[in-house]
Amino acid sequence: EYHTRRRPVVITDLGSLFEGASWEEVASLCAPMPVVPDEFAPAAVSWARLVRGGPSWDGQAWNLSAWMGEVRAGRIPPYLGVFDKGLSSTEGTGCPDLLKRLRMPQYFAHDLFKRPTA
Repeated sequence: EYHTRRRPVVITDLGSLFEGASWEEVASLCAPMPVVPDEFAPAAVSWARLVRGGPSWDGQAWNLSAWMGEVRAGRIPPYLGVFDKGLSSTEGTGCPDLLKRLRMPQYFAHDLFKRPTA
């Protein structure tokens, strides 16, 4: 009904899934997690017109807690963001402690394009 008709799905009332993921909690649990912001570039042909590292940002890497502090202080331009970062890595590039606290609805648990069933 939604996918084939290209209709968006709006999911509400899932706030309880993120009770352990306040700004402060995420910054504490994931402080050293490295992130490179993505920049919205209107002429980009990539997904959502995002460019990793961003042309105006020069690919500056951050740790997640510093990035979050700058966002909250209003010093990050609105066309920059951090998207699709893996939490499961235990080699310093993820945040497995946060992953342990999040509860994922069953319909998000499988990625159709990464784990197709036989």
